[in-house]
Amino acid sequence: MPWYKSGTVSVTLNSNAVTGSGTAFIVNCRVGDAFRGPDGRWYEVTNVASNTAISIDPPYIGATASGGSYALAPMQGYVKDSADALRAIVNTYGAQLAALKTTGNYDILPVSKGGTGGTTTAEARSGLGLGTASTSTLTTSAADTTAGRVLKVGDHGIGTGDAPTGNAPAGKVLNTLIGNSMFATTDASPSDFPASLGFGTFPMGIHLSRSPNLAAQFVMTASTNPTSGCYFRAKVDGTWQNFRRVYTANDVVGTVSQAGGVPTGAIVESGSNANGYYVKFADGTMICARTDAYPTLDVNITSGTMFRSAAISPVAWAVSFISTPRVMVSSSSSSGVGWISKGGSATASSTPLVYEIELVSATRSVSIEYFGFGRWVA
Repeated sequence: MPWYKSGTVSVTLNSNAVTGSGTAFIVNCRVGDAFRGPDGRWYEVTNVASNTAISIDPPYIGATASGGSYALAPMQGYVKDSADALRAIVNTYGAQLAALKTTGNYDILPVSKGGTGGTTTAEARSGLGLGTASTSTLTTSAADTTAGRVLKVGDHGIGTGDAPTGNAPAGKVLNTLIGNSMFATTDASPSDFPASLGFGTFPMGIHLSRSPNLAAQFVMTASTNPTSGCYFRAKVDGTWQNFRRVYTANDVVGTVSQAGGVPTGAIVESGSNANGYYVKFADGTMICARTDAYPTLDVNITSGTMFRSAAISPVAWAVSFISTPRVMVSSSSSSGVGWISKGGSATASSTPLVYEIELVSATRSVSIEYFGFGRWVA
């Protein structure tokens, strides 16, 4: 290796300190190198303090000098080259090597030391606790139906705000849904939702498809509308059928309603008021009943061989029928042998005119019961 001679040095008689100017001792000088001073004598380098300061032994023998020439001769040959290379590695990677600590003691680095604990992909997955999903492939589109693919948010409508329509843009017409998906449309009035059902705001649900011609939809609605709830419809031979309401226990008793002849409310509604009792059914049937008491009814008008009361005026039904109902009237008399006779037809809003019939002329305590059978909706 060539001797190092860059710059100049200053030395002092009987001192082991050498001060450099324009020198780079750190890189070019090692303890044990030979130093030839301005006096031409050789000294051993005993310390390299900085790029401009080294120590020599013995102390400088020659006359004090400033800016003198010098030379550094390497005395360790290839050992110095190796040391230089090792120091370069330490300077560059020392921090990283120190961080490895005990990890260098393993042929297979365990997970606890930051490794995988295996030499194959299967061993690595096992060591890292990865399941079979780690070897699967993600879906390539929202409508990807490839077996074994791993679903992402948005696939088949899961987690999206709009109903997916395959490769078409997200849509709000549920007739166009394909595949199997969940949906939540942002359209408050989808064109294929019958307005008469009052689906309310932003319907959501599940679309299931067997083929382009055979599918089904379950739709839930969010609204304070009485008709809001769950509905079902099927596609048969490529044609969507009408929506059908899915009834729950909460829908059995409540307010009945219809839209276009299709029940949209509860199954049974009942109630009472001063005019009696009523029951409405979802199909449109209604029954009304009332009982009226007459504690001192005179039954003294001759009628053939029997006697009748004066006409008992019609009274109102608890709820008016949509048209004239069928009516049944019965009575119970304190005589135990009385009859009731209709003297006219009932109307949609009131009972018929009736008479009490007795075998003898008397004043009776009579209770009359009216039953009307009809419809609350046409």
